[in-house]
Amino acid sequence: MAETSIVFKAHENISQTMRTIASSGKGLSKEFEELERRGRALESGNAQLQKKLGSLNKEMITARNTMKEAERAFKKTGDATDGLKFSKAVEEYERLTSAIKETKDTSGIMVKSMKSNTDEMRKIFDETGRMEANAGNGGLLSKLFSSDLGAGLARSGIFRDLGNSISGMAGTLIESAVGQPVATALSETLSGAVSGAAAGAIAGVPGMVAGGVIGTVSGALNASNQIYQQQDDAFKDYYKNLYETEESGTAETLGSGTTIAGSREQTQMAFAQRFGSDEAATAYLDKTRELAKDTNYTFDEITGYSKKLLNSYDPDGVFGVLKTLSDASAGLDLTSSDVDTFISGLSRMRTTGKATQEYLNYFSERGVDVYQALSDATGADRSKIADMITGGKISGEGAAQAILNYINQNYGGLSDKLAGTYDAMVDNLGDVMDEIKAAGGMGYTEERKSSVDADLSAYGGALGDKLAELSTVGGKVQAYGENMKDQYQREALSAVLLGQKTSAFTPEDAEKLESLRSQYQEAEDAWNGGSMEAGQKMTDLKEEAESLATAAFESSDWSEKLHDAELDQINATRELTTGLSAATNALEVSNAFTKGGKGDGIVYSFTNPDADAMNENSGPGKHEVWKHGVNGSNAFGLRRVPETGLYLLHQDETVKTAAESRAGSGDARQILISGNEFNVRQESDVPAIAAEILRQVDLAEIRSG
Repeated sequence: MAETSIVFKAHENISQTMRTIASSGKGLSKEFEELERRGRALESGNAQLQKKLGSLNKEMITARNTMKEAERAFKKTGDATDGLKFSKAVEEYERLTSAIKETKDTSGIMVKSMKSNTDEMRKIFDETGRMEANAGNGGLLSKLFSSDLGAGLARSGIFRDLGNSISGMAGTLIESAVGQPVATALSETLSGAVSGAAAGAIAGVPGMVAGGVIGTVSGALNASNQIYQQQDDAFKDYYKNLYETEESGTAETLGSGTTIAGSREQTQMAFAQRFGSDEAATAYLDKTRELAKDTNYTFDEITGYSKKLLNSYDPDGVFGVLKTLSDASAGLDLTSSDVDTFISGLSRMRTTGKATQEYLNYFSERGVDVYQALSDATGADRSKIADMITGGKISGEGAAQAILNYINQNYGGLSDKLAGTYDAMVDNLGDVMDEIKAAGGMGYTEERKSSVDADLSAYGGALGDKLAELSTVGGKVQAYGENMKDQYQREALSAVLLGQKTSAFTPEDAEKLESLRSQYQEAEDAWNGGSMEAGQKMTDLKEEAESLATAAFESSDWSEKLHDAELDQINATRELTTGLSAATNALEVSNAFTKGGKGDGIVYSFTNPDADAMNENSGPGKHEVWKHGVNGSNAFGLRRVPETGLYLLHQDETVKTAAESRAGSGDARQILISGNEFNVRQESDVPAIAAEILRQVDLAEIRSG
């Protein structure tokens, strides 16, 4: 009769097999259980992080849309309130972006900790097997002590604990002395030697020597593997970070460029309206860009100043004024607000024709000696300038020119020196980079216009009407479900607190509510009699009613239909996308980041020249094999797998190692039971579970013939 062994497999949780080993290896059980608890905690923590990441991503999408809307509103109105809203929206978006990155980093650290935890458990698994296999005689310990005591000490793992303590202390001292990665190499080698000697102690002194030698070699190999793994992980993190940084940088550049391009397009339209043609506007704005590169002004600042100056200066005159005021900025350390005030003063004096004390104060309060400027221009003594201004003897146009002449005389050429300072160079570089971003944004917006226009036509027409109808349907469906949920809550509370009948609940659930009602009445009577405990009981019963309402709603026909519809949608989506390249492409991208320093990064296909030989029992024809892909097929099997890579298997096909293939030729069979959870409530459950497993095995054999 064939021998059947049953293996339990846990996919993301702690292996039941390891728990069995932990309970049998008494010297290791506490450590193993601690690792088991830690693994569960890490798994739970990572699940919470993934849930948080999903919520943050949803919030970021909303925040990004809010930021874009606020930006459009601010551009349209220029209002300070809208500007504040836009600033807050940007801060919120940046906060969420930072939180998402931090959550991803934390999850990555947690995953690494989970892997390390699993490795430690595997070590205990292996060591437990060795200890249990050799613990019968006690070896060296049996010679030093009695046979029973020696065997007990061997099983307890006392040598292992001593070895861990010695290697742990040595590892700390080595790392302090030489640092990493040399410390890892020496520490792992020493740990292997101590562990090997401890394991070999069961066979006496010769066993300790042999075990120490083998353990040293094993430790050295393990150290080499760990160091390489650390280096490879660091390399993978490095180039993945480079890729993601460049990807996000490109996206940010395009987003920023689109914003700049949109603003430039509106500016072009405004100046075309002022000059009467797109050609004249383009020529003026080209000069504006050149001036922005050579001065402390930005493109947007110059266009803003131009709107004021063009009321009284011709285009060439505007650039002359701005160049002069750039010299004043260098000589007087003016801010952009100060320059804007100068421009307002010049524009008002020229448009009104008056040089008032108010206008002149715009300049004198910021360092320009207007009295000396007007004295130089008129030839009058400084002491008489005030009376001339009051008497209206100095025109606004004359005063404006006098001030510009004074600035040219005292500060002319300083803007060229200012352009050589670090801050000015950084500002000018920013203007250059804005031009580069704007070019990308203009290319993007021009290409997108046709699609946006098509969307406007479609969504503004019949398609939009249908989508609006569907949106109404969706809203009503959502409201229907929420109304039903509210009804369950309302009826449950009314039944328990007021004794009212229900209509939404099944007869069985209605009986449960009646039972809660009876308990509630008793507690309420006791509360009226002065019992504080009864008050707590009333609160507990109210919460039980709410829980029952939630469970009843989620078990209702409506919820079941929603659940079935969700599964149908998932299955339909899977079937619709089966065979499409998007799924394979996603897999390839994901797998690409798992390659380290040894990865060739090559994706290619080949036809195996020995396919016929390797498929001699499968009929004629060569089978194409795709490396690093999921294409091609070997439906009739391969006697030998010629290349490392991914192979397409039919349903129920498996890939076996050489050892598994050899084992498969005998009578022994192994049945894998995975994804199950067995709840043992009493001792009689154990044989019942075993009997059910055997019954299922028999049924499987009957079905398979």
